[in-house]
Amino acid sequence: MAQQADQIREYIENNFRFIYVNPANGDIALPYGTDDACWWMQIKVRGDGDREWVEVGSRWPVNVPRERRAVMCELLQRIENTLILGKFEFDLDGDGEVRFCTTFRYGDAPVKDEHIHHLIGTNLATVREHLPHVVSVAYQGADPRDVLRHEDDVELPADLDTELAGLLEELGIDSPAAEDAEGDGPSEEADESADEGHAA
Repeated sequence: MAQQADQIREYIENNFRFIYVNPANGDIALPYGTDDACWWMQIKVRGDGDREWVEVGSRWPVNVPRERRAVMCELLQRIENTLILGKFEFDLDGDGEVRFCTTFRYGDAPVKDEHIHHLIGTNLATVREHLPHVVSVAYQGADPRDVLRHEDDVELPADLDTELAGLLEELGIDSPAAEDAEGDGPSEEADESADEGHAA
């Protein structure tokens, strides 16, 4: 299990362009941003004892005012009702910080690069989608039902993997599944001739 934890850390350290590693516990942090906001992503890998897991957590650039925290709980719960993967953490009694976490418990199961790729990609995609809603409710007095009312019947886009790969590319990460992006996957000959610097 420790070997799997080392494998995960090695993948992250080798594929991210800018990272900061905590020497005390090996946690990895990196900055990320869009045109509208910047935030920190923290990646924790634990491979000792009974809990073997990797967690990707985004610390949102939001500290919800106390008078808006009850309605923020409503918003986060409404969003969570639509999620397949991930959870929100909200410092209700402290500084009002909002975090979004995606977690994969690996145990004895083999860990593939695709697992980490999608764990990070799902986190980024969720933050980018819902950060404007959180900001609107926290600072602009918006009602949670109003900011989400047009998304009740949203279907996942057919090119979701391409979207996630694009997000990861902004962080300098190659998509490990890029060679399978078309059809049922390329032949061995195509694999050998593919450009090593491909992007999904």
